Amino acid sequence: MLSRDDSVEYRALLELAVVRGVYGSHILLGNVLAQIGNRDAAAHMYREGVASVDAHSAFNLGVLHHENDEFEQARAIFAEARRGGDLTRSPFDANPRLGGERDT
Repeated sequence: MLSRDDSVEYRALLELAVVRGVYGSHILLGNVLAQIGNRDAAAHMYREGVASVDAHSAFNLGVLHHENDEFEQARAIFAEARRGGDLTRSPFDANPRLGGERDT
């Protein structure tokens, strides 16, 4: 776990990486934001990652929607992540009846 000072510095570096367009920085910053409870900002970063064709950002965005019981959005985003190459099992894979029919 990072100390408070290290965490602030890490976040600042990630914000700079996002501004400079470093591929993969959106998901990392989104993860930090989600961890500190800023879910709206995390979702924004994940959406930016999706726009840069990062399937892992799509998966993490799906997780946020799933945690908010927004199952239709989550299911669609998990499917997008899978099409993009993120083969991580979604909560729908573990429980196909959750929120409707199973993705294929």
